[in-house]
Amino acid sequence: MKTKLGFFTLVLLVSFCTNSMADEWSGGLIQDGDNYDSIDMWGGTTIMTGGYVGSFYCNDGRLLFSDGEINYYSGFTGGIFEMSGGICNSISLACDAEAYLSGGQINGTISGYEGIICQITGYSLTPNLIIDENSGFQSGTISGYWQDGTAFNLKISFDNSSQYYL
Repeated sequence: MKTKLGFFTLVLLVSFCTNSMADEWSGGLIQDGDNYDSIDMWGGTTIMTGGYVGSFYCNDGRLLFSDGEINYYSGFTGGIFEMSGGICNSISLACDAEAYLSGGQINGTISGYEGIICQITGYSLTPNLIIDENSGFQSGTISGYWQDGTAFNLKISFDNSSQYYL
């Protein structure tokens, strides 16, 4: 009897340790003081009001990002990224993902392919894009001002199936 109980306890302990160390999400809150190397979100809504995430992968969920820092954001298969503040160093969108950008600081490139939607909300928006006639990729910059008056200059690269709105 002791052998069976010991085995059951060991299996239960391993199960709890594995789950508590995974950064898989189905929604929640990320706030000041939170620090994650990587988050893999499947469905649900996450609100980020502070903290740091190294890599944020969003599949069929929604991230409402108003403050904090994300080094790399990747949205795919219906993932929705709504950014109104904070810092994001790179945004990659694929497979029907969507991004709604209305504030914050984006330091790297916004790239998209396979039917994405990217909406940029601000004023005095000026696109400076080049379309590659062979591949259909659009690349270049979009500059302007966010609603709060902060200037921005975004680097973008989208394939011909992607849509962006200014």
